[in-house]
Amino acid sequence: MPEINKKGAEVSLNVIIIGIILIIVLVIVVVFFLYGFKNVTDKAKGIFFSGTTGTDENLAKQLCNTYCGTIEKKADAPKSAFCQKTFDVIAAKSGETKPKKCIDLNVECKVNGEAITC
Repeated sequence: MPEINKKGAEVSLNVIIIGIILIIVLVIVVVFFLYGFKNVTDKAKGIFFSGTTGTDENLAKQLCNTYCGTIEKKADAPKSAFCQKTFDVIAAKSGETKPKKCIDLNVECKVNGEAITC
């Protein structure tokens, strides 16, 4: 049987692991230079720990708009999530959380062209 030449055909596991680590480090460095770690950590906290740290105001407003879209009749509004749901909104400057409803966030909701009241 002829012998098969395998020189250079194998890549060791160490080289693969080092390559993966280098890619991760490169991504972290790029993110740092583009956004800065303060913004990145704030976004990560908002995504992963929103249950304990609070909700970003823009995210809360988006959710309120979604809740508004689920109201079919104006009479159903007071019982809807738009009127009932409370968000622990993170204050931009202080970082403290305050409970707010959609109305407190100045989100307008109209059903069949009529503004609703909670």
